[in-house]
Formats: sequence, C-alpha cells, structure tokens
Amino acid sequence: MKTLTISPASNASDNDIDDIDDASLPEAHEINWANTLAICDVLALWNAPGEYENKSIYKQIFVLANNFSPTEIRPVYMLTAAKAGYDTKSLKMKTLKSMKMLAPELANISISLINAKTDIDVEDDLPTNITVK
Repeated sequence: MKTLTISPASNASDNDIDDIDDASLPEAHEINWANTLAICDVLALWNAPGEYENKSIYKQIFVLANNFSPTEIRPVYMLTAAKAGYDTKSLKMKTLKSMKMLAPELANISISLINAKTDIDVEDDLPTNITVK
C-alpha cells in the first residue's frame, strides 16, 4: 500500500488548492488514515479550510471520508481495522453500506491506530497537571 506524502497543509494557499485537478487528488486507499499530518494534508486538497479547521481529528477523518463513496471506503476500513488488530470477520460489513455508517467507524478505528502509535514517553509533551484517580 502506498503512503501519500504531501507538503504540509499550512503551505498551501487557496490559489494552489484551486489549481489542483481531480487527477492529482489521492484516492482513498492512497491515504494514510493512521497519520494525523497525512489526514490534514489531504483535507487541504479535498475540502475548504472552514470544513475541517479547528475540529477534532475524529471530525476531520469523518469529513475526509465523506469525500469518497462507500465502495471506496469499505476496503480502506477493512485494511485499517486489520492494521489495528481487529478481527475483520467481526466488522459487520453487510450493515456498513452508507457513509453515514462507515465514516464514524473508520474514524474510530483510525483514532485507535493513531493513539497506539503515539509516543507518550516524552515528558515534555505531557501537561504537568494530570491527576490519575
């Protein structure tokens, strides 16, 4: 599976986004759904900034997934679930026929992978006022 590498979204201007034709837009299977930077970069290509800026990563994945058809997202969902360690036979694929059902499921699994890959050993990134009960 190819991993999409795009320059950071913050470097793209509105004119750059307008100049992108449909042939250069990545397909659903080309996106690394377990990488927040890749998701943000692709969102900048597919959507207007107001649709995804200042939203949680869950909402950003949801917005991005809705740029594709269920036929395009279903294999991505299965592959992402397999990467996250889910038993693909237990995914209930027959009930996930619409983007209304698929997008939240893909977002949940993608966030599971993102969280699993996050390095929390770096003390500088953690807030100092955490209380564990």
